[in-house]
Amino acid sequence: MAYQALYRKWRPRTFSEMIGQDAIMTALRNQVRSGRIGHAYLFCGTRGTGKTSAAKIFARAVNCMHPVDGNPCNECELCLEGETDFNVVEIDAASNNGVDNIRDLRDEVRYAPARGKYRVYIIDEVHMLSASAFNALLKTLEEPPAHVIFILATTEPHKILPTILSRCQRYDFRRIGARDLTGHLIRICAAEQIDIDEDALRYIADAADGACRDALSILDQCAAFYMNEHITTDMVLDVLGATDRRLFHTMTGILMNRDRKACLEQLEELFASGRDTSRFLLDWISYLRSVLLLQMMGNEALSYLAVPESTLADMQALAARCNPDAVSYYIEELARLELSLRTAAEKRILLEVGLLRLCRLEDTVPNALLARVERVERTLANGIPAVPASAPASPETAAAPKPSRPVPEPVRQASPEPTVSQPSEPTLPSFPPAGGRVSDQQWNQIRDDLKRESRGYVLLDQFRLLQNDTGIYLITANDFMKSQILHNNRERLTAVAARLRAIAGNVPVQAMTEAEFGLMNGRGPATEDPMDAIFQNINGPIRFK
Repeated sequence: MAYQALYRKWRPRTFSEMIGQDAIMTALRNQVRSGRIGHAYLFCGTRGTGKTSAAKIFARAVNCMHPVDGNPCNECELCLEGETDFNVVEIDAASNNGVDNIRDLRDEVRYAPARGKYRVYIIDEVHMLSASAFNALLKTLEEPPAHVIFILATTEPHKILPTILSRCQRYDFRRIGARDLTGHLIRICAAEQIDIDEDALRYIADAADGACRDALSILDQCAAFYMNEHITTDMVLDVLGATDRRLFHTMTGILMNRDRKACLEQLEELFASGRDTSRFLLDWISYLRSVLLLQMMGNEALSYLAVPESTLADMQALAARCNPDAVSYYIEELARLELSLRTAAEKRILLEVGLLRLCRLEDTVPNALLARVERVERTLANGIPAVPASAPASPETAAAPKPSRPVPEPVRQASPEPTVSQPSEPTLPSFPPAGGRVSDQQWNQIRDDLKRESRGYVLLDQFRLLQNDTGIYLITANDFMKSQILHNNRERLTAVAARLRAIAGNVPVQAMTEAEFGLMNGRGPATEDPMDAIFQNINGPIRFK
């Protein structure tokens, strides 16, 4: 006898053999047991969840001569001929989707079955029918002859006309749980004498994404590739072109440690092994999803995961170490990167730049940043000076205050960059109305205090302080860093300006490049760092969140 694929050989023959669809199987079995058979059913759900198998079992059960607790006996003449008998008609709507095909079907349903009680029409992929075909089927589906049962199967129920949906009993087939699928694969391997690790079967069940047919196809492929060998998880990974989960643990730790060199080294190994980049990102997202479930649900998440003990230990360690907001942020960013890779010509470059961008971030948790900003705002609103009282006073500050002078208008620049103006900041009653200059020692103290509050203020190391009669200027060497503090970190600039004005009084505070400051004072433009322009063109602005 010719070899038969595992998913065909192990197709369920009774409702009791179906896995992962207990509620639906109970309802169908009760209908057969009680004789309350409907005239139209709609089975919908993702691929490989048992829609067609359930339809064939139901078709045999309603005509079975000796049903057993609602299940077909699979021994009587009608059961043995159930799938080949003309009383069970299976139609592929993908290739028979015209109105003429439905008219032929409508003419056939008038004839009573030669044997048995019912003629069963199984229309697979029914959403492929044209609108005219649906309308031709509508009346027959509403009031069919007493001996006819329609079973419609589809993966996309939203494409079916509402008038058709309202005439059917709808059953939604769920994805099969990873634990149920793993147990099913263990039983099949024992019967087929396939020598394979249980951890490898867990990975197959997880990769199948709830589809039993996909899991059996992967198992069949692995058994054929490693004939008469002991199959391990690494062998399954080689067959699927997937990546070991240990790499995802390593890569997540690299992102958390901001280790760009290690990130590039791991990516070099990944590309050298020939792994698919999109598959790598999707598996990484799935790994992080498991970590997030462990963080949110604790041990209760174990019922939703099908991972080996060694991988589970790594996940639990990562879940305890990492912030849940950071994990969800990584998932969102990796999903966007995977979507970009689908149409990218240079996948390697895009993947490297995208992960390096994540390594450059100073803070990957926006909510934590917002919480810190809110604390600073509450402190300032209560009138508490942001500069510590123990800060040493410079000679300029200790000297007598200079005569008050009108505040000069800030110099308008060619670029439309906004400046920090006084109305956007909270009232600081304890600050002097006017003062002197900010000394280098005070500026260094301000930077150190802010960096102790948040790592994001490390960007201030890229700025130096210059002062003149028109205001205070934060000067950087390139336009990239200026855009970071003006656009992506405006709250940080506001906090810096408040502390500078606590010393110097109500003066304008601006951020600009050395080139812009030189033009404002009659000097030539400075040279920008070309690497920052390259990063900006490739990545867009990098947010120090």
